Amino acid sequence: MNFLAHIYLSGDKPLVMVGNFMGDWVRGSLQSLELRYPPEIVKGITMHRFIDSFTDANPITNKSIKKMRPLYGKYAGVVVDVLYDYFLAKNWMLYCSQDLQQYCSKFYDYCIEYYDYLPQKLQMQVPHLIISNRLASYARLEGISAALKTMEFTTSLPKHTDCAVEVFVDNYHDFQEEFTEFFDKICDAVEKKFDVVL
Repeated sequence: MNFLAHIYLSGDKPLVMVGNFMGDWVRGSLQSLELRYPPEIVKGITMHRFIDSFTDANPITNKSIKKMRPLYGKYAGVVVDVLYDYFLAKNWMLYCSQDLQQYCSKFYDYCIEYYDYLPQKLQMQVPHLIISNRLASYARLEGISAALKTMEFTTSLPKHTDCAVEVFVDNYHDFQEEFTEFFDKICDAVEKKFDVVL
């Protein structure tokens, strides 16, 4: 799961959403994190770790990953996370009654309000996230392509965006079915484990 899915799976508590959003940039045990952050941010980080583990171990997501592995090797899961955000954004009204743009704008406001809690490397990315409206842009193939190209320059992700989009389009219906089946499962798992309403 990528940014949009992590935020959505947090429920409606702003600090939990921010904690889940920043999960990839935070290291340390939960006990050490409790000394640094408010309880709701720690809950969000805990949720982030659970979601990542659940996703990595799921046979449905592994079907999607297998399609991208020839291009991306060990990074194929990262690409699939972005592709799954595309389906969440594109089918947003199936999952949330609030308009996608309004939802994303409100979250950008939370990023500004709680900016000081964000790890420094993430603080540096937030202006671009907001200016490019990245979360809402996931609803378009161009937005997915832009997100992957950004990741090529900011991470170790191999530079295969054009080929990845081609593989995605060629296998679109398979990816969509896999996302839909998996997302129902992750929503159910998060609701049960963390007592959130999605």
